[in-house]
Amino acid sequence: MQSTDAHFFRFSQSAQETYKAEAGQSAGGSTGITPPKTELFRQGMVTLSSAQVQNLATKITAAIRVHQSSSGPFRTLEEFLSPSANATTSLLEQAIADAGINVDSDGNPIEFSSQFLTQGDIMTALAPVLFPRSDTFVIRTYGEAVNPATGVTEGKAWCEATVQRIPEYFDSSEDATVAPADLTKELNQNLGRRFKVVSFRWLTRSDI
Repeated sequence: MQSTDAHFFRFSQSAQETYKAEAGQSAGGSTGITPPKTELFRQGMVTLSSAQVQNLATKITAAIRVHQSSSGPFRTLEEFLSPSANATTSLLEQAIADAGINVDSDGNPIEFSSQFLTQGDIMTALAPVLFPRSDTFVIRTYGEAVNPATGVTEGKAWCEATVQRIPEYFDSSEDATVAPADLTKELNQNLGRRFKVVSFRWLTRSDI
């Protein structure tokens, strides 16, 4: 059965050597100093359960919606990863804190250990699939024909279109260089710039 846990590798070069020590196996002495929780340092990766991932995703989504309503979308990746005005942490860092990820079972902080999830860990995991915003989109859609008498699906079809947003507005009587805030045509205010289908193809099951 495939695990639904999410793994963030802090020490990917030695992940195969990772093991989990039982709680309480921390080194210490009679110095009166609280011994470090070495079981947290003996794991080369952070593992989040599906519930923790869902909670973290919910916190991130909520924070993005707040930012969107007050300041619009993030304009750069740097802006997304930096603290906003009057804040000391970035959106991801705040979401991690709000989700209670970086605390142990007793609610104590686990900073400075390999179990401390950072926004860097999340972005490293996303790096292979992360790409900048583009004006070209690939859209896939699916349709089926259902027999109304039997309710059985008798036909299926998939297609793919590559769509590109072009500079011209829907109503081309307004110049493309006009800022969206300065538009006067209702069509342009509602629909914005034009989209053009640059390619289209039908898909087979093997393409899905």
